[in-house]
Amino acid sequence: MAKISARKGSFRICLQLFLVFTAFTSFCEAGVSCESDQFCQDLYQTADTVCLSTTKECSNPFQKGCLQAKGVKGYVDKLRVCTSSEESPTATNSTSDDNSRVDYCRDSKFDYPEIRIHNGDWASSYILAWIYQIILVEILGVPASVGLTSEAAKSQGFYAANNTFEYSTLTYPWDALKLANQMMNNEQNCEHTQDPCVHILPEVWSGQADKLHTLYMDDMDMPPVIDRPTSNGIVYKPSLMIPKKTAQELPSLGISFGLQGDQNQKILAETFKKPTNWVDYCETVSLNNCSVPDGTAARYPAEEEKSLYFLEGSYTGYFLATDKNNCVASTSLEDCHGYLVGPPCDWSAFLDSQIYWNNIGLKNDGPLGNSTSYSYSSMQEIWKAANATGSHVMMWWWLASTEAQAFGNSSYSPQMVQLPQPSMECIANRPTVAQRCSADPMERRGSPLGACDHEYSQLQRAIASQLNINNTEATGVDRSPATDYITALKISEFDIIDILQRIRAKGDGDGHMIHAREAVCDFMVHHIAHFEAIIPPFYPKRLAPVFEIGTGHFVAQALALLVGICALVCIFLTYKYRETKTMIFAQPTFMYLILIGFCFVCLAAYLLAVLPEDNICLSIKWMEVLGFTIQLVPIMIKTAALNRLISSSKKHQRININRRSLLRKVTMWMTLVVLALVAWTVTDPPKVTAFKSLNRDDPSEVIVDRECKSIQLAWEIVQSAMELVLLFICAILAFQSRNAISVVNESRVLAQVVYSHFLFVILRVLVTAFDLADLWSGDIIPILASCNHSCDTMFAMCIYVVPKIIKARYEPDKYKPNAPGESQSTRGLKTDPKLKVLVCTANMGNAEPTRESMEAWVPTDGACHHVTPLSGAAKQLKKGYFDIIVIGMQESTWARNDTKALAKTEAAKSEEKISEEDILNALDKHDSATLRTMVQDIVGSEYIQIVEENRGQMRLSIWASVNIENDIKKVRISGANTGIGNVLSNKGGIVATFDYKATRFSFISAHLAAHEGENYYKNRLQNIRSILREGKTSELSGKLDVTLTSHHMFLLGDLNFRTKFEEEDLPHEKCVNRAMNLVEFKDYEGLYMYDELQKGLHNDELLYNFETLPCDFPPTFKVQREPGFVYKNQRTPSYTDRIVFKSMNGFGSHLTPLAYEPCVDFVTSDHKPIRGAFSILPNGETKPRMIYGKLILKLARLQAFGLPVADSSGKSDPYVMLMWEGVDLFAQNMSLRDKMRRYYNGQFWPRTGYRTRTLDPVWDDEEIHVEAENPMIRKGSFLHVVVVDHDTFGNDDFMCGATLSLWDLLQEGTKTHGIDIPLTKEGTLCGRIKFKLYVGFPEATRAPARRGSVIQLNRFIHFFDQSTGGDEEDGDIPPTALNQVPSDRPKSTPNWRKEQTEKESKQVLNSLFGQGAMPPAKTK
Repeated sequence: MAKISARKGSFRICLQLFLVFTAFTSFCEAGVSCESDQFCQDLYQTADTVCLSTTKECSNPFQKGCLQAKGVKGYVDKLRVCTSSEESPTATNSTSDDNSRVDYCRDSKFDYPEIRIHNGDWASSYILAWIYQIILVEILGVPASVGLTSEAAKSQGFYAANNTFEYSTLTYPWDALKLANQMMNNEQNCEHTQDPCVHILPEVWSGQADKLHTLYMDDMDMPPVIDRPTSNGIVYKPSLMIPKKTAQELPSLGISFGLQGDQNQKILAETFKKPTNWVDYCETVSLNNCSVPDGTAARYPAEEEKSLYFLEGSYTGYFLATDKNNCVASTSLEDCHGYLVGPPCDWSAFLDSQIYWNNIGLKNDGPLGNSTSYSYSSMQEIWKAANATGSHVMMWWWLASTEAQAFGNSSYSPQMVQLPQPSMECIANRPTVAQRCSADPMERRGSPLGACDHEYSQLQRAIASQLNINNTEATGVDRSPATDYITALKISEFDIIDILQRIRAKGDGDGHMIHAREAVCDFMVHHIAHFEAIIPPFYPKRLAPVFEIGTGHFVAQALALLVGICALVCIFLTYKYRETKTMIFAQPTFMYLILIGFCFVCLAAYLLAVLPEDNICLSIKWMEVLGFTIQLVPIMIKTAALNRLISSSKKHQRININRRSLLRKVTMWMTLVVLALVAWTVTDPPKVTAFKSLNRDDPSEVIVDRECKSIQLAWEIVQSAMELVLLFICAILAFQSRNAISVVNESRVLAQVVYSHFLFVILRVLVTAFDLADLWSGDIIPILASCNHSCDTMFAMCIYVVPKIIKARYEPDKYKPNAPGESQSTRGLKTDPKLKVLVCTANMGNAEPTRESMEAWVPTDGACHHVTPLSGAAKQLKKGYFDIIVIGMQESTWARNDTKALAKTEAAKSEEKISEEDILNALDKHDSATLRTMVQDIVGSEYIQIVEENRGQMRLSIWASVNIENDIKKVRISGANTGIGNVLSNKGGIVATFDYKATRFSFISAHLAAHEGENYYKNRLQNIRSILREGKTSELSGKLDVTLTSHHMFLLGDLNFRTKFEEEDLPHEKCVNRAMNLVEFKDYEGLYMYDELQKGLHNDELLYNFETLPCDFPPTFKVQREPGFVYKNQRTPSYTDRIVFKSMNGFGSHLTPLAYEPCVDFVTSDHKPIRGAFSILPNGETKPRMIYGKLILKLARLQAFGLPVADSSGKSDPYVMLMWEGVDLFAQNMSLRDKMRRYYNGQFWPRTGYRTRTLDPVWDDEEIHVEAENPMIRKGSFLHVVVVDHDTFGNDDFMCGATLSLWDLLQEGTKTHGIDIPLTKEGTLCGRIKFKLYVGFPEATRAPARRGSVIQLNRFIHFFDQSTGGDEEDGDIPPTALNQVPSDRPKSTPNWRKEQTEKESKQVLNSLFGQGAMPPAKTK
């Protein structure tokens, strides 16, 4: 491509330009009509065009881009940038449907503003606009559109959907440049308005020089509208033109001398007639108003055709000889002239000046304005009309037009008319645009000094000043190369000629502009090297490779997960040691909150190390803020409360710390934080923001860092400020608590936590500073932030939580303020082997009890003589103390009276400090602390609390004498809610189980459904089943409830069973009166007959095999809150407060009731409490037995009856499972499936096969076989025979079970027992089971001697004479000859043990029942 140089005076070049630029005007408006895609593809020789169904025109074959369509290297796989009129598939915040999106362009990778280029209303300007757009969009990656408005840009750009060629409606839209500046000043752009708005005018002629100067230098105090105008590279010379035919016939008209003077005026008048438009011809010339074709007009014009001067095939045009053309008839030469065709007055034409001052007899007589000129399209039509009619015409035209190429070297190729040569003086005196458009003819003509011909001039381009200002102010990535490139780009007149010649070559000389885009594209491809050579340095920018998760991110994620897992483990360990001294004073609830905060921060740390998304950004901020808040607020509030407690103690005041109040404060803080986070989320949520920066080593590469940011920085500042405020408050509280007692003194630890947090906050600030300073790459920042969070959490956890857990682990026992280590018994060692248990239950009526009422219920010092004995038990209660005191309470919460200050009970010195017990009570709920303190004061220091459990308004506390505390093992607590929806804890039960000398005790404190009536009675039965189902405490709790696994069990509480008379329709008042009469006559036995509980037990409706003592006293409900029994009429007097108990089969003789009575002087409730005393012989007092050799147990001929329905079919699929406790048994003859179960589950319980769809299954052909080697059998060992429903999918369901005492089964030696026992589930009878149980003791060396039908067991069983009850650790088992391997054992026989066992079993059976006989079904 050649750049233009000074070529003034080269008429040949100008003529060539004129010939090229005056072609192709017939079809410049519309695209090519089509009927099929194939037609379009054949026309453009490409598959990238289709026939549009909406317009039936061929689509633009270059929509996807010029360089890509032509296969230019480096651009084949490169999508062009989308313009504002297009929407890429990746566009965000789209409001349009998917049909408007395109897949042939992409969003700009950088924040370059879109450039709007004006195409003008002539060809060269249009072609330049397309060249600029292709360079910007495809080479530089800058969005660019072509058109005057946003709507026009959709059809006039190079990438428009339709292949049209539509000129602009304005020539020089100066106001559109001003609007572009205003939009950019407001941080907007042209695509944000529908008004005319452009940034670049690619071609401005010299006639606009004064306008350009005005826009550039108009106001020195304001920024100019445009930058300094620069040349676009084209040299041009407009002039008067005549057809070649005219020049040949009248050669004198080709120079000014042949035009000037009166002598030539007649020639001009006769030669150049007036162009006539279609409607004027029909109405003034045609004889029939064009109703009949006459060779000129084929018809009358349509409304939109009336102003046309030529229309192919319809109107050839007409040049009218007017009166002005007839100089002979004119009275003077001034009224005689020819007609000139001139452009609009704002064009760079000076015809009025040139014609008038050179005395040329021509005049403009067009339809436009004061200058009576013609429009651009009218001028094109007039030249074609002259060609069609063979008329002469003189027209002002310029060399860069599109008409000449259509006529080639024909008689109507345009020829230039030479006027007086231009000079600097002439150029300076030419009229301005304002003058040329004036209504005053003389002002339009200007000075005679400006009447010379046009000079050769360089065309200018105008660029909106704000575009360059904004680009200059931008730095780095944001700086667009557009203005620098456009300023440097030069397109010469030869380049324009080349393009127009390509257009003609593509159209085979037909003059169509349908190939204009292809011609421009071919030109771009041919000169691509030149266009790339002038690209500014380090452009076009390219993005660095897309960031992926790397090793550093995986390390950060792993660290976050590790710390999070540690926090979860700490939560578990805190729960495990929650009842230790360390955890009680640390408050487990607050520890849970702190650890949950650690988990939140770890989650934030993990999310920081993943690829950010908007939802992840939001989650990170929520987790960070909530995590740090939950960490610090509980510590702050708890420490403040302890400081207040310590401060009050110095003033001899004693206060309670309301835990609910503390939690409410924590909740309040968290609510405020959550509200702030919600406001943040709604108004300015953190989102992924892409930050671009230049690669220092390669400025052409742009690195994109994705960070989570809000628009307003204030949110981040508030977050950091809140953390600092919390740390500052914690630091102050740590300083204040420095003198607290050691058990609650966390000043040093808290200070270390604050210091640690401050350290990591500083590190976070440093990381942020390095990020802002761009000292580190963006992918390192989130890794450092994630590791900072993880390490901060780990340090805080190691400082505050881990030491407490370690201390609790080494001091795992439950904290008891009066533990033996602190308070030793003064009563001496326990000598009575039996355990005296006092069971107390009371409905407290939601009122704080008085000390007197509590002493009337709980015996002072735990002394037995305070309790009224049953008949025959006076001796046992005459003296001594209870070993266990069980206290169950219902409705045991009440509103606290904060106005009453609790004064110290004794004088305190000013330096006295509060005790650990004081702090324990202060930290607990006020009602819990009150009851604990009151009971402790009543029973004295000889008792410690081994169980304390609260569930809503229910409580269960168990106190043990310090003499037996060390023998109590395996304390377990459970429970169930049976309130509304089985969720509310106003009803339900608390289950506590512990072992004492091989005896398992279970206590259930329950509060069942209230009210009278059959439905409420059934609700109470359901409540009991729910408590037993949910409140399991044994190792076998997955299947068995405490009624099957406890040696002795007590159910106490407000069971709410009412007095129910047999008459169903008896009115309430009569029921009350009848009961009151029985009470008045002290007929308690008669009233007890109507008690729902005793009738239910008698009828096996509930609590099968449970017992209750008869109520030989007045009903305990519903009474006035005063001494004695004064009943309220609202309810029928009833025995609602009860104690029921049960012993396992074979252990009933170990339990003896001693007392059962109400507490009359309890005056703060509408119930009267009751209490019962029991004497229980522990199993450990019976000597255990050691069986030397083998113990064999076989269950055979199993059969069950009346099993419950377990499946939806109304049947069950039952099988029998054998379980055991207190002895180690091993299943024999296991199937492969059973071996796999034992391998995967560890513990395997032998079982039968399951029977399908039956409630009365039989297992005649199966047996369960278990054995034990040298077992030690204790009194408390037992077997569980369990029936289970098989489920093919899911877990099998427990149906029912029964318990057998293994101790009792061994008393008769080797024997086959016929067993027929009831099956129960949750205290309810659920069928029966029958089977044969073989118990065998095969001897190792010889069969035992038979004495009658009973084996002498001394050969097999060793009795231990141990005073401690036979615990395993109490002594070694002496060996005997029978447990040694025989010396004559055949060593080569691997199955010796099995053969020996079978042999010994056979000997035992023969000795019992005779040779070859089967064991009988029953033996004595």
